[in-house]
Amino acid sequence: MGEKMDSRLFNEGKELIKKGDYKQAEKKFQEALNLSTKDSNIRGMAESETYLGISLQYQNKLKNAKEHFEKALKLHEELNYKPGISRNYTNLGNLSLLLEKDYEKSIELHQKALEIAEKAKDIPGQSRALTNIGYVKFRQQKLEDALNALEKALELANEAGYEDTKATALSNIGIILFTMKRYEEALEKHKEVAEIFEKWGNKKRLAIEHRQIGLILENLRQHPEAAEHYKKAEKLYGEIGRKREKKMMKSMSETSKTRKRTCPSCGAIIMVPELLYCPICNKDLK
Repeated sequence: MGEKMDSRLFNEGKELIKKGDYKQAEKKFQEALNLSTKDSNIRGMAESETYLGISLQYQNKLKNAKEHFEKALKLHEELNYKPGISRNYTNLGNLSLLLEKDYEKSIELHQKALEIAEKAKDIPGQSRALTNIGYVKFRQQKLEDALNALEKALELANEAGYEDTKATALSNIGIILFTMKRYEEALEKHKEVAEIFEKWGNKKRLAIEHRQIGLILENLRQHPEAAEHYKKAEKLYGEIGRKREKKMMKSMSETSKTRKRTCPSCGAIIMVPELLYCPICNKDLK
């Protein structure tokens, strides 16, 4: 009875994380931990501690999250369960960056997670560790190294059918490509991420992607299209009660609608937002 209940709670908790309802997810995993502890189910305790830490990290309760990751690591080591050990090393690597801004320690922990996952032939674990290594490299402004790690992570995530890491890797790749001014490639990645978050029903993460898509489109001088994505982000932020972000998106949408466009071929000012071609040189407006 206890193991079946744990499975139900885990599935419900994971779905809540996908939707972005981290507080309710925390309650599910706490309940799962209580039941696993009562049943002396060490595997259940280890998984509960792991996901409880993840739900707390998403709520920015970082010190509490670290406590649960450390407990989870100890339990997984007791079980000698390599995927669980790998996951919690990379979880702790994330917190080294978030809590201490310690890039070297973060890389060290993610690298340890990667090595354990490789030995265990744990493809999702390899993908997760590489995604986090890529993010730290990006924070260090080592863009090519970051891109290489993230592209490998994406390849493995696709191989494993692991959408969680796929979404994170794609989003980070998109941000790096945007930083490198490779706007068309960045746009493709963020649109793919938006599809995943829309499918999951995660309105907050979807709003962030629409905002990023809008920024890319502005850099491509596609201002009316950018305004459409800002409006979508504005609506989503309103639905989840994020008033500040909603107001910011409304302002960005209105500004984008009135943004001056110029023809990339002849430099003529385009006053009509709907025009798809330049009235002076007849070239396509991109």
